[in-house]
Amino acid sequence: MKISTSGISIKKSVNIGIEKINISKKYCIFKKTFNTVVEKKVSSKNKEEFIEPKETVYVSAGVCTISDFNKSVHEGEEPKSISFEIFSNEQFSLLAKFGWGLVFYNDSFSNKMISYSKDVKEPTEYEAGFNFHDLFIKNSIFDEKEHNIFDFILENPDKVNNIVVMDYSSHTAKFLLNEKTVPMAIHMDYIDAHLHNKKYNLDKAFEILKNRGNVSFVVDKSSKKENLIKQIPYYNCDNGRSSYIECYIELSQDEVDKIEEERKKIKKYPSTATHSLIWQLDILGLKEADRNPISFYNYFEDEDEEL
Repeated sequence: MKISTSGISIKKSVNIGIEKINISKKYCIFKKTFNTVVEKKVSSKNKEEFIEPKETVYVSAGVCTISDFNKSVHEGEEPKSISFEIFSNEQFSLLAKFGWGLVFYNDSFSNKMISYSKDVKEPTEYEAGFNFHDLFIKNSIFDEKEHNIFDFILENPDKVNNIVVMDYSSHTAKFLLNEKTVPMAIHMDYIDAHLHNKKYNLDKAFEILKNRGNVSFVVDKSSKKENLIKQIPYYNCDNGRSSYIECYIELSQDEVDKIEEERKKIKKYPSTATHSLIWQLDILGLKEADRNPISFYNYFEDEDEEL
């Protein structure tokens, strides 16, 4: 390409290269490089002056299926990357313990939290206002603004197991290579999980969850450590509900796989099925404290029962 204007002659050439790394039988990582070389020749009345050529490199990179890569290259198009993240092991632990909302989206957290672990005798306390999102970012190992995934994996081949495919609409993620759902803490309260006094004996439920371990209870500012049963706001005290437990439950990979397998059978959206399947499979052992163990929604049928 040659452009002339006001005595300036510009010659521009673009070289395009594309590379890929096969990371499984299904997926690959690609990098597309644009090398732009520009030569300028400035003309005046009596002389011509050449300016040194300038090369600019533009890089785009991503993850796609090998079949999509081959098709795109054949058609002269850039492969379209799937939505992905690369999390550190510390970030996976934070997601497992506190869930998507607190660590990934920085949902507001104004109350104190008390965590009970299977391996630690004394609970860990997190004061109101603790920023889980900042802790999550602090432990990151990959930032698309600073790295491209192609070069990053070449330098850190073991991190290929840390690539996850993101589904922002359902707040879920799956490991790219084995396609298993990434364990993330489940938020339990009186709304989605029905963890309230109309459905459960809350004293029993609290002991079951605390003894299970790997659970973080959210408490009122005025609550003491030994009293983690909260009052439902007056505007939601319907159907006999007046108190509840709020917590984040850590699930194992086996438990997550079991829930996901059942969810596929009923073909429901993840966010609408998770809590009912946890109840149905009794993943947490809470049916022992269930006042109406006939169904997940059964408490609505007994509105007049004295509890």
